Amino acid sequence: MIRFEEELRQAGVDTQELAPPSSTLDVFIRIVKQSMKFLLMAGPAIVGTVVHFPAYRLGGYLATKLSQNSDDVISTIKIISAMLLFPLTWLVVATVFYGLLGWIGFFAALLAIPLSGYVTILFYEELDKSLGGMRVLLFFLMRRRFFVRLLAERNAITNEILALGRERAITRE
Repeated sequence: MIRFEEELRQAGVDTQELAPPSSTLDVFIRIVKQSMKFLLMAGPAIVGTVVHFPAYRLGGYLATKLSQNSDDVISTIKIISAMLLFPLTWLVVATVFYGLLGWIGFFAALLAIPLSGYVTILFYEELDKSLGGMRVLLFFLMRRRFFVRLLAERNAITNEILALGRERAITRE
């Protein structure tokens, strides 16, 4: 299992993405849908990235400086800094919009900026899944033997785990 996971990690593939395409039309439809989704999300994702990046980097910097190399402390500091820095960012941007457009700009920014941050998270998650799916498709098309071997190995591991579960259930009875 460790070797299999390492091969998948080196290939940049997630086990859940490792499946042969059902048909050419299905692949084409999925690519078109994903492209449309990216086009719709691109604007808010760019805004969200630009606005939230300084707070994100500052939180990471503070976490590494204050943590004394403890992973648990790094995570805790990142969470606390996110809870403080992101709302502060939203208020600063909303205040700038208040200066430009008055109260309507303030409240519009206060609504739109956190929403753009959420869309940014979704955008990058979808991008990561899409790149993984494209890698799997390329393996299916260009390195078929490698793809089939990974698929067979995943199925063998799954069957072994299920057999162990059945064996354990029988011994409990």
